[in-house]
Order: sequence, then structure tokens, then C-alpha cells
Amino acid sequence: PLGGGREWGISREWLNPEQREAVRHVLQCPDTVFGIRGRAGTGKTALMTECADALRAAGRPLRVLAPSSAAVEVLKREGFENAATVQWLIASPAARREAAGKTLWIDEAGLVSAKQMRQVMEFAHETGSRLVLSGDRGQHRAVERGDTLAILEDRAGIRTAGLSRIKRQQAAGYREAAGAFGGNRPGEGFDRLEAMGWVHEIGGQAERVDFAVKTWLEKTALTHRGGGCHTAAIVAPTHAEIGIITARVRAVLRERGDIGPEDTVLTRLVSLGLTEARRRDPRGYEPGQVVEFVQNAPGGFVKGQQWTVVAGSPEGKGGIAVERGGVRRTLDPAQAARFTVYRAEPAGFAPGDRVRATRNRGELLNNSRHRVLEAGPDRLRLQDLSTGKVRETEPGAFLHLTHAYAATSHASQGRTVDHVIISQPAATFAVASSEQGYV
Repeated sequence: PLGGGREWGISREWLNPEQREAVRHVLQCPDTVFGIRGRAGTGKTALMTECADALRAAGRPLRVLAPSSAAVEVLKREGFENAATVQWLIASPAARREAAGKTLWIDEAGLVSAKQMRQVMEFAHETGSRLVLSGDRGQHRAVERGDTLAILEDRAGIRTAGLSRIKRQQAAGYREAAGAFGGNRPGEGFDRLEAMGWVHEIGGQAERVDFAVKTWLEKTALTHRGGGCHTAAIVAPTHAEIGIITARVRAVLRERGDIGPEDTVLTRLVSLGLTEARRRDPRGYEPGQVVEFVQNAPGGFVKGQQWTVVAGSPEGKGGIAVERGGVRRTLDPAQAARFTVYRAEPAGFAPGDRVRATRNRGELLNNSRHRVLEAGPDRLRLQDLSTGKVRETEPGAFLHLTHAYAATSHASQGRTVDHVIISQPAATFAVASSEQGYV
């Protein structure tokens, strides 16, 4: 057992019985891999902090991991200063040497793909490391294939401790609604929200968007008793709806003088979401698409470089002609594991705008949020809304940024805000899910 067979006295007296039992599960379970399953807001982070203290006292080094850089930043603010991404462990030989034999705690484990989880479990087996998986099967799963937690719990039979008592939502009705969505009872969840007067049926698109924007502005103007403004998020199911909301928010902010009077138009990248198999097919490439390398590749391609497609291969023969800075090369689609493919589109930014990073690039971490301080002809100067750090985007590079006024539930997962406004067109009801409502 990780606790060395000794009884640990809980130091955080306010932990509830479920959390205390979960701590005992972590310290007493003899398995190589085991889990903590808990709904959003049930206090998994507080439980993790208690376990970290106990493991430290038992002489068991702990390394905390998360699937995304943004999740890592949240963990660091919670006190886990050595938190790192799962990919860090997989890709870095130095990281593997440093983590060998330690207890590896993966937070938000439901967002780890099956491929990544297999690699981590192989590492744990080879190095004698122990693996604690903390997550929530009710939220969105990994973008890559594999419902990892469900497979491990239902098929592999790993032992888990469950947390069901929601602590984050203080209002009873809201807490019960969150529990209904988390329990895959979306109808009950909506009924409870409607009973609280939180569901509004609005006929037209313009009226619905105006209501969402007005509510967002009202909520973000509120202040906490101890100082600081309230936080709010607008969640929408489609990028088309997000675009409409964003345009309306920016128009109001511009009228108020909160963002600059004119936009600087730069080029941003939007993922095409192509699987590796589709990236290997040379017939799928079109002029104007952008290829960005995540690893060095044969042909002189370097990690981080962005190359524009100038000619595809409609017959499926030969390579893809790409260009960068006046230099042309031929890309072999068989190297698809080493790059991703995007479409490029113009986007306007102004001082005062709020933006969100859509992937790791330089010092900008995926899903991190920033305020635009300056908008130049080839770069943006940004201030991180969480840390206050000032950074600049890479001069001349295509941007992995979008405006941060509205987002999908996938992009919102893991955030904690004071208020959430959901703008859900009737046409999207058929594709609504419990995961969307729960997040």
C-alpha cells in the first residue's frame, strides 16, 4: 500500500465521509493502477491535496499529471507546482527518468486518450511506478479514440473510490440539476433548472443572442465582497452560434470603449480535425491549408514550423507541395503522425479583446485566456488573465487564438466561473447531450 500500512490521520477536518474514504482507498490500495471517480464539484482536488501530504509523509514521491497544459496551470495554482502534462511524460526521456518509480496521479483522466493511457501504463509497469486515475465519466471524453476510464473500470476492473456529493454548487436546486446531468438524466436536469427560473425560451436568434450578451455583461460587472469582478462564460453548441455571439459582444464593448476602435487583421488557424488516417491520404489536401509540425520530419521539416499547401495530389500519387518563406518542399503524407492540418482564416483583434489559445504554441498554453494589450501588424502583445504575465505571439506566425467571449462545452470543461449562460438554438436540441449540460 502507498501509505506503508500505517493509519493516516486526516489533517483537513472539513473533508466529508466520502472524501475521507477516498483518501483511505488511495493509501491502502495495493494495486498498481486504481482510481478516484467523482462528479464535477465533489472535491477531488481537496482530496488530492490530502493524499499528497500523506504520501510525502510516507516517503512516496508524487508526480501529478494532467492531459492539457491549461489543466496543469490550474493544478499549479492549487499548489501542485511540479504538475506536468501526460505528453511530457510520454515524449521526454528526461521526464521518464525523473518520474520512474514514483506515484503518478493523473487528474482529468477521462480526457486522456486510449493510446496515451496505454503508453503511461506501460511506463508504470516497466518502472514499478504506481498510477492513480482521477476523473469523471460524466464529462466529455478524449478527442482521440477511447473512453479510457470506462474501459479500465468496466473491462479491466480497476478498483475505484467514488465521490457523489457535490460541493461546488451551493444552491440546492442547482446542485440537484448538476447531479441529474451527471447521472445521465438530462430531462430531469432541465426541469430542475426551469423550476428555478433559469431556462428562458426566446423566439428569434437576434433576441436570444442579445439576451445572452446582456446577461454576460451584467454578471461580469458584479463584484465580490472581498473585491474582484465576477466571472462568467457563454457556452454555445456550434461555432456558428459562437461567431454570432462574439460579434455582438465585441460590438457592445466597442461602443463602450472597452476595446479599440479598429481591428488589426491577422491570420489564425482552425483545426480541420483530421485523423491520422485522413492525413495520410494525399487526396485530402487543398491549396491554402496549413501544415504545422509537432515533431521533426524527413525532408527538412522542423517541429513548430508552419508550411502552406500550394498543390495537393488529387490522384493520390506523390507528395504534397508546401511553401514557407519562399521555399518549396515536398511533404510525404506518410509522415502524418508528425504534423497537423489547419485551415487559415482572417481574424480581427483590438486592444482590450479577450482571447483564448487553441493549442500550445511558444509560451501560450492551450485554452489559456488573455487580454490583448497591443495589436501589431504581425503579432499580438497579450496579458494572461490568470497570472498577469505579458507575452507576445511569435512574429509572423499564424495564430492559434480565438476570441474568448463564448466557447463550446468541450472548450469550457474544467473551468470554474461564477455564472454560466448557455445559448442553445432549437435546431441543435437533437445533438444536445448530458455531457454538455453537466459541463
